[in-house]
Amino acid sequence: MSNQRRWPPGEQHGSGERRGQWAGREFRGDDSKTPEIADAIGDLSKLLRALTPAVLGSATYQLDVTGIATETYKVPFASIAVVNFSANALTLANATRQAGAPGAGPGVSIIPPLCFRTVNLAGYAWTVYGGNSGEKLTVEVFSRPQPPNAAAFLMGPQTELVGTNPASGSPFVYTVTQASQLMSAIFKLNTGATVANRFANITIADALGNVVALISNNVATTASSTTTLSAAQGQAQVTSTGAAEAALPAGLVLQPGWTITLGANGLVAGDTITSIALDFQPE
Repeated sequence: MSNQRRWPPGEQHGSGERRGQWAGREFRGDDSKTPEIADAIGDLSKLLRALTPAVLGSATYQLDVTGIATETYKVPFASIAVVNFSANALTLANATRQAGAPGAGPGVSIIPPLCFRTVNLAGYAWTVYGGNSGEKLTVEVFSRPQPPNAAAFLMGPQTELVGTNPASGSPFVYTVTQASQLMSAIFKLNTGATVANRFANITIADALGNVVALISNNVATTASSTTTLSAAQGQAQVTSTGAAEAALPAGLVLQPGWTITLGANGLVAGDTITSIALDFQPE
C-alpha cells in the first residue's frame, strides 16, 4: 500500500477525470478550502511591499511625434515625480495611452510648464500628454506614497528657455508661470516665397490679452529672407533687414498668465519662427 499523500484529502485519484476537475478549480470566496489555504499562507501584503523596490523607475523621456510619453510597470506604483522641461503644461494620467488627454477627474494631474511636481497617483501605467514632439521630461516612480510637492519653478536667475519652433505661419507664444522679468529674447523670422512685408516683433500681453509692450523691427523683412531680432533690457534700438536689435522694458515684472509672443506683423503660411531663446529673472 502506498504512503503517498493525496490532495484534496479523501479524493480518489483513480481517474484522470477527477484529477482534471480538481486542477481546473478556482478558489472562490465561498470555497470551503480557501480559508485553510489563507491560514496556511498568511498575510503576505507586508512582505510583498518590503520586497518591492521603493523606486520603480527613474528616466528621462522624449515626447513622441504626437507629444505623448507613456510607461507601464509589472507592479503597482503609488506616487510619481515629474520634471517638465516643456514650455507647455502637461497632463499626467495614471492609465495607459489613449487617443487624447483626459479631462479633469480622478487620476489626472496637471504639470505646469518648466516645473517640478510630485503627486500621489496609483496604478500600473502612466501617460503624459500636451507637449511638442522632442520635448523632454524626467519621471521618477515610487511604490510608496510620497509627500506631495506643489509645482516648483525650474528657472533660477538669468535662466534661458529654449523654445520649440511653432508650426509654419504661426508665432511662438509662451505663457508666464511665475512673476519674472524678461531680460532678453531672440528669434529668427524666416519668410517664405509669398510677396509681402513682415515686421518681426515681440509682444507682451497681460492675462486679459491687453498689450503691455510691443517691440518691433521697423524695417520690413521681404519674401524669402531671414531677420534675427534680438532684444534685451538696456539695449539700443538697431533696425535692420538682417539683424535687428531692440530694447525690452526695464524693470517690467511679468505676472503669471501673461504671454510673450515672438512673431511678425503680416505673418503668412510658409513663414517660420526659429532659434527661439528667452532669458528670465524670477522676482
